[in-house]
Amino acid sequence: MAGIKYYIKNIIFAVCLIAVLIGIGVVMIGDIVHMELQKSTYTRTLFDFHIAAPDTKQVQALEENESVECVFPYYAYANAFSKNDEVMLLLSDDMDDSYASLLTDGTLIDGAYNKDGAMLDKTAADALGVGVGDTVRFTLLGTKITKTVSAIYLPSSLAIMEKGIVLAAYSEEQAQIKLPAAYGGAFVIVADRDATAELLSDYVGNGNIALTFEQYTDLYCGTVLPNETQEEYEAKCIEKYTAYREEVLSSAKKDGGQVIDKTEAYDLLSEKILTTEKRLKSRMLLTMITAFAVFAGFGILFTVSNRANDRIRRDAGVGAKKTVACYMGGMVLIAVAVMGIVGGVLCAVAFGTYFVRECLAAVLLLILPIAFALLPFAIALLLYIRQLYAHSVSKNEP
Repeated sequence: MAGIKYYIKNIIFAVCLIAVLIGIGVVMIGDIVHMELQKSTYTRTLFDFHIAAPDTKQVQALEENESVECVFPYYAYANAFSKNDEVMLLLSDDMDDSYASLLTDGTLIDGAYNKDGAMLDKTAADALGVGVGDTVRFTLLGTKITKTVSAIYLPSSLAIMEKGIVLAAYSEEQAQIKLPAAYGGAFVIVADRDATAELLSDYVGNGNIALTFEQYTDLYCGTVLPNETQEEYEAKCIEKYTAYREEVLSSAKKDGGQVIDKTEAYDLLSEKILTTEKRLKSRMLLTMITAFAVFAGFGILFTVSNRANDRIRRDAGVGAKKTVACYMGGMVLIAVAVMGIVGGVLCAVAFGTYFVRECLAAVLLLILPIAFALLPFAIALLLYIRQLYAHSVSKNEP
């Protein structure tokens, strides 16, 4: 009991320090996860560009271009899921190149890719309340389709798909569904970024054209006037349709989202994330310095506060080395306990996230100052003991 009373200050200090560091660590891990989730779509995927509403001819032209390595087009459907109408269904008639999409090995968190199954990002999985092995049901043009969830991926932070996505193959069971004239979009992996960027600089998906030439002619060109020839009528219609087409394309391009260059998009995102990263790094540095100073300072203050007892022990014949070993051993035990408990709890939290490596690195940085604080404490302890025992010798000299 006497021993516990002697170390009660140390025990209380250790418990308080552990609680504070765990609290700071949990908040810090949450910030890291949030920041990495924003970045993952741009840092853990393979695509270089996303284009909106290409038709089959545009996709074919891109695939044949030497600057392009891979194109993965998909059909996009909203309101396909009765449980959540915000989840987007991506339907592909060629899953071989799906690794170019947002759902790729770098973003996989559960299950395994299966082109006959349904691949969901975590946002969609949560919204639909399903996991790997469960089934998802969606409706296309009155046809009800069921797929088994084979894999779940990191949530998408690409603006057009941040409400959740489900990727599935267009297979025989959907053969009765008439596919639209234009794809919903396509992911592009490039062999030559500069050449592909130039190729896409004026791109606007043909799917944005609301009317075909024939439809426009029927609606807006009317009939041949009595005083004009058939050739003049056709020329007039072509001129009017060309102006209409340019207006629609210009409007579509002006609205943005036609071509997303992942590098440029990430640079813009990084500007927003940079503030969070700086704040996180500043908080981490401040916590490290504070933990270092508090731990070393407590050890030194605790030692000095026991000066009266140390004099009694010294006068009773206890040697300087034994006193040093007693103090140093106690502080090492506290350091091991603090680092072990804090590190253990925060590692458990880190392993429950999608970004284990990033979180574990932060945990290590958080607890390391405790070990380094033993050095200034040891130096201060040696100086204290030297002064304590040197003063004793000078008093006893004849």
